[in-house]
Amino acid sequence: ENRLLTSTVKTHFRRLESAVEGGDASAIEAEQRDLVSKIDKAVQKGAMHLNTGSRKKSKAARIATSAAK
Repeated sequence: ENRLLTSTVKTHFRRLESAVEGGDASAIEAEQRDLVSKIDKAVQKGAMHLNTGSRKKSKAARIATSAAK
């Protein structure tokens, strides 16, 4: 179950990066929201440490804002 949750987080990171490459602002926002939700669920279930989850959410925010520049 832990592998499923961490793998899902990685998959959503790839989806966010592809949305950034596409340049669609609404898709980027939606993918970032989904990714943060998946990270929070993984932290809540104990598959990921709290600090790791925070670090990944920060990375997702950096990726999403890099598209705006």
